[in-house]
Order: sequence, then structure tokens, then C-alpha cells
Amino acid sequence: MSGPGPGDGDDHNDGDDGTPAGTWPPETERAVPTGAPDAYAPGYVPPPADPAHDNAHAEEGPPAGLYPVPVDTAARPTPDATSSPESVDAPDPLSPSSELAAPDEEPLLPAALATAGALQDAVGAPSERARRRAKTPPRRDDDDGSAAPRNRRTMMIASLSIVVGLGTAVLIFLGRANEQRYVITCDAAHAVAEQGRSFPPWGTHPLHGPEWAPITLPANAECQPRETENLGELGSWYLGLLVERATATLTARDLLESVGATTNPLDAVSAQLDQALLLARDPDRRDQRKEITRLQGDVDYWRAAARLRDASAVLLDAAKQFETANQQNPRHATDAAAWSALVHRVVDELHAGPTGAVPVATGSDSNAVVTGSEPAVPVGTALPVEPEAGSAGSAAPPPDAGVPSGGVLL
Repeated sequence: MSGPGPGDGDDHNDGDDGTPAGTWPPETERAVPTGAPDAYAPGYVPPPADPAHDNAHAEEGPPAGLYPVPVDTAARPTPDATSSPESVDAPDPLSPSSELAAPDEEPLLPAALATAGALQDAVGAPSERARRRAKTPPRRDDDDGSAAPRNRRTMMIASLSIVVGLGTAVLIFLGRANEQRYVITCDAAHAVAEQGRSFPPWGTHPLHGPEWAPITLPANAECQPRETENLGELGSWYLGLLVERATATLTARDLLESVGATTNPLDAVSAQLDQALLLARDPDRRDQRKEITRLQGDVDYWRAAARLRDASAVLLDAAKQFETANQQNPRHATDAAAWSALVHRVVDELHAGPTGAVPVATGSDSNAVVTGSEPAVPVGTALPVEPEAGSAGSAAPPPDAGVPSGGVLL
């Protein structure tokens, strides 16, 4: 039973371009050299042409099973020894070797692409050397081949990051430790409350706030630097120093004389006591707040004394003007001498104070004599004139009773 021939296209699958599958010999553009791994691989690169190899296998034809054997060829009888030489030597028109060995057939590739390198350059395929170079990792200048290549820049950055991180951690730790320090420092004119710096982690800086304002110190004041880790203890030291300085100023002997129009130490003492009250807000310092309040009363007392001193000076100026007017014998005002005597007496009483003895105030005019025990003469009343000694109208002196005529001085 013979199968269908090559011309029967109904029983065979055709190719993509309509060429019947299984025909022999194949068309020239579909021919694949012997030994190709894949007949239809799109990326296949043919090996270089080898004329010796092609001539050696020219008569063998394609490998068995690559192309289907036509039915007519399989049914054709095999020549034997009894056949004529003409029938044996006659070439088979369907044999592939007869077509491949035809002397008048043109080569598949042009002469310019006969070599493998020219063909690869034509199709743009990389050469074998280029493929080997692509698989080989690049060689670094510092690579001696004994170890894997290392990225020195990455290692340097990592090392610097570790060093910077450790340095930052140490600075933070030292800064927190130094921040727990509280000190009182002394200079030529001030005592200052300070705290340790957190960054940089050394030295100190003044504390902020009205309660931590620097304390002014005179040249002869004592100041002892102190250091602690408790802010409450620092506040107790600073409060004691404020109260000490205020007390020393308020108990000075020349305090009233030092109060002037330009400088007033009472203002500095008042500010120190207000600052001390801010530090004494703790309920445990209730007694200290009471003491500070009493010191503020001393400040008000000396302010009043300073104003009284200034008022006495004004009264003395007024008394001098009354005396000047009396010496000019005013025409309408006749009591200038009495007013002068009264003002002098008031000033003397102010100088003596509420518990002192009242001195005798005597005016400059002999017609206006006022003693401390006699009542004041009404304004406009003429004073009696004492008789001269040895005159007829003079009376005998009274007996000496041992009591001053001017009254008892209190």
C-alpha cells in the first residue's frame, strides 16, 4: 500500500507560507546546515562554512528523520546487481544530493558573508569573544584576584557613620550628666546662679527667670562658690544670700545719708526682697516668707524717714524766709517772727522723734520768745516789755524756788 505522493497536499500540513510540509528537496531559504540544534530557532547563528565538511557529506543527504521520505521513492525498487549500470548511475531527480551537488547551483550566501564573522556582523549578533567578555565581571584596579572585590567607599561611609553615632551618644550622655550640676559663682560685683550646659557638655550658663537674677554685691561682701545637683538646694542657698544682703543694707548706720536723689539703695533692697519671695513659694518656706515681709516693712519705714528728712529741709528753708521777712519789718504782716519760731520748734520735734525730749525753740527776735512749756502766743498779740534793771517800775526778783522759770523740760 503506497501512501500519498508529494503532490497530494490534502493529506499533509502546509507551512506558514503555504509551502507543503515534507517536500524534498526543501527550498533554499529554508535549508538548515547539518548539525543545527533547532531548525526554526529565530536567534540561531549558523556556524562558519566548512567546504571539506560539506563535500564529505554532500552525498549522504539530510539526516534520517529530518525530512519525510516521499511515497514514490519508498515504493521505487532498489537497484541490484542485475540492473544495468545506466539505471544505477542515473541520478534520482528527487534525491537531495543530486540537487545539492549540482555544479550550476548558486551559493546560499554571498561571497562577502561567507565567513562567520562577516555573517555575525551583518545580522548584529555578538561574537564569541564579546559573549565571553559579557560573562566575565569587570576587574578593579585594586583587585589582586585573591579575594572578592570590596567597595572601599561604602566601608568608609559605614565606618564614619558608626564613629559619628558613637560620638553623638557619648556627647548626649555627658551633656545630660553635666546638665544636673547647679552652681553659685562669684565675680567682682555679682553672685550668679548657673546650670551645667547640655551641649557642649562642659561649662555652665546662667539660669533664666526673674528669681535667678544676679545678686549685686558690694566690694566688702563675702561670697562663697557652691555646687549641688539639687535645684531646691540651690534655691535655698540663693534665698539665704538675698535675705542676708537685704538685712545688711537695712541695718547700715549711714543708710539715711546714702539715700539721695540719684542713688537709692532702698530700691535695690526692695528688688532683692521681691526676688526672695519668688524663691520662697514652697510651702515649706512659710516662715521665710514672713521674715521677708517684715524686711519689706523696714524698707517702707526708711522710705518714710527719707521723705521726712526732705520735709524737714523744706521747713527749715521756710523758717529762714520767715526770719528774712521779719528783719525787713513788713508793713502788713506782723507775725513773721512767730512763724519762724514755730517752724523751728516743729523741726526740732521731728529731729527728736516721737520718744525724744522737746527742746526749747527760741526765735531770733527778742520780742518773740517761745519756750517749750509756755502756750503759743496768738497771732497779732503784742508781747509785754520787761522793765529795765534798776528802774522804778522794776519789781524785785522772786525768791529762788529751785525751779527754772521756763518750766520743766521733759
